[in-house]
Amino acid sequence: LNVVKAANSSVQCQLRPSLLYAGVRRSAIIDERHACLAAVRHVKAHRSLDIIADLPEDERRIATCNMFADENAKAAMRLHQELSYQQQEDLDRLMACFPKERFERPGVDRAERASRRR
Repeated sequence: LNVVKAANSSVQCQLRPSLLYAGVRRSAIIDERHACLAAVRHVKAHRSLDIIADLPEDERRIATCNMFADENAKAAMRLHQELSYQQQEDLDRLMACFPKERFERPGVDRAERASRRR
């Protein structure tokens, strides 16, 4: 939904580096097929086939593709083995070396974001 909101805002707003999804939009603009992209809109995800079958055709196509993408993403995740205890410890130790700020959006505190959602 946030990608849809970003895509429907002005180009200047879409490309602000502080926006979480600005990279998605920049990638789309850089892509040479950018002119072929249709308007971006939100379609509810995780619907059953029965519900998808009753949707209008344009929404049904998008929902079916979304379901296909979700199923393939889950299948891809199953191809990866779980981390061993030692691998998880190594990863935790490595991540502790990086400052948390490196993974936060500039100017937005995690606690502040959580309070805004309430």
